Amino acid sequence: GAPDVTVQKLEGGRPALIDASALAPLRDRPGVVAVEPRVWGYVYMPSLEANLVIVGRGARTVRARVLDGRLPTREAEMALGRPLANALGLRLGDRMALPTPGGFRLMKLVGLFRADTALRTSDVLLTTDADARILLGLPEDRYVDVAIHLSTPDESHPVAQAALALVPGGRVLERELLRRTYALTYDARA
Repeated sequence: GAPDVTVQKLEGGRPALIDASALAPLRDRPGVVAVEPRVWGYVYMPSLEANLVIVGRGARTVRARVLDGRLPTREAEMALGRPLANALGLRLGDRMALPTPGGFRLMKLVGLFRADTALRTSDVLLTTDADARILLGLPEDRYVDVAIHLSTPDESHPVAQAALALVPGGRVLERELLRRTYALTYDARA
């Protein structure tokens, strides 16, 4: 389910927020299915002594079969990884106050990721883009990165080069290269 190409902006060698409109010309490129700006990040939870991964739903279609309950669609709704919900003692319908840069946001639990997705979702909080922005303190017109989905994965390198031309000094991650890197890393550890 990972995007074929991920584009990040860098400032001073560190990831920075990106103006997704810079990549709009890629939408008309043959083979590009979607150019999807994404909102996500981390919030430290003192009660857990751990980070929560906050993910805005954006335009993405998350398969409902991975959830018990439903996807968050309205303001102040969330879906959580089951291990996280269990650690916090939460059940569907419960509410929880989450820290924001301006105070707290009361969120209602409407979905739980099923146990068979726990490896990927144990520390994930899925919500609307608007609520993710509130929780993370992100401005309305900027994104963390931009995901590009292709009809043919073989086109990832030319599309990555085109993206770099549109975001000078940016970083482009190709899914196949990431897959090979993970395989080598885990193989070396094994």
